[in-house]
Amino acid sequence: MILLSVIIPTYNERENIALLLQQLTQTLSFLAGRYEILVVDDQSPDGTVEVVQDCVYPAVRVLQRSGVRDLSCALADGFDAARGEFVLAMDADLQHDPSAVPALLQTAQCSALDVVVASRYVAGGTVQGWSKLRLVLSRNATRYVRHYLQSKTSDPLSGFFLLRRAVWQEVRVRLQPAGFKLLLDILSAKSTLQCEDVGYCFVARQRGRSKFGIKPVLAFLHALWRLRRNAG
Repeated sequence: MILLSVIIPTYNERENIALLLQQLTQTLSFLAGRYEILVVDDQSPDGTVEVVQDCVYPAVRVLQRSGVRDLSCALADGFDAARGEFVLAMDADLQHDPSAVPALLQTAQCSALDVVVASRYVAGGTVQGWSKLRLVLSRNATRYVRHYLQSKTSDPLSGFFLLRRAVWQEVRVRLQPAGFKLLLDILSAKSTLQCEDVGYCFVARQRGRSKFGIKPVLAFLHALWRLRRNAG
């Protein structure tokens, strides 16, 4: 029986993915094989898939998407294909620390929670390597969304989170994933979800090109507009 499915969306992450898989495999060894890692690739032209296929880890499999590239859709495809009791989303660029994964899983198991969020904004959480402008933008956006969601979590824009697969299957029919913030959609889909935060250190990307830019900002604004429209 698979306890945990880790979903990693990728686009041009050949410089990071091998090290991430190595670190995850070491971190999850306490599960004694009761886990899987799904790399969901969005047509990377840099050979990301080939790097993953060259890694000899029995728990790792690759899902190759076609059509329009989209982070939330890639995550949703991974969640749909997952077999674990819990599913976890994390980025491939090593900004999400693999060593935080056991705490997320154990928190969910011990407290019978629906969602556990790796948060930058609680005790034990911090952000390293961001400019002051990006940090201000992130905090203001987070504050606005927390108000909208009535503060279910301190970091509703986190891309590093865990939920029960049964919860995903329940809310899936209400979602139209698009953009960069699937957690925001999940939390908005069901107001009664039991959620808790675990602090972690978000670190700056060391290798590869950052995906941050005008496109994710516009996608975030569109997601907010869509949620407000659906709520109204």
